[in-house]
Amino acid sequence: MRVPPRPTVYEINTAVWLERLGRPAGLEIALANPEIDAGNRSALPDLRDDDVIGSPYCVRDYVVDKKFGGTVALAAARQ
Repeated sequence: MRVPPRPTVYEINTAVWLERLGRPAGLEIALANPEIDAGNRSALPDLRDDDVIGSPYCVRDYVVDKKFGGTVALAAARQ
């Protein structure tokens, strides 16, 4: 497989994307979890609920779609 000269990583800003679709962002786990909420408010004392449009997340498993070259292309990009 030939690696493109400039591999591209696509990232979607979920809040902007949902807003453009006319749907509010509904990712408010950070408000429902007391530990996360306390940590956020400790760092930002003037934090309002409206400021929280998402939640911290962790990518546990990332698989490159075959349309983008799959694992072979990812290995080449890492090199």
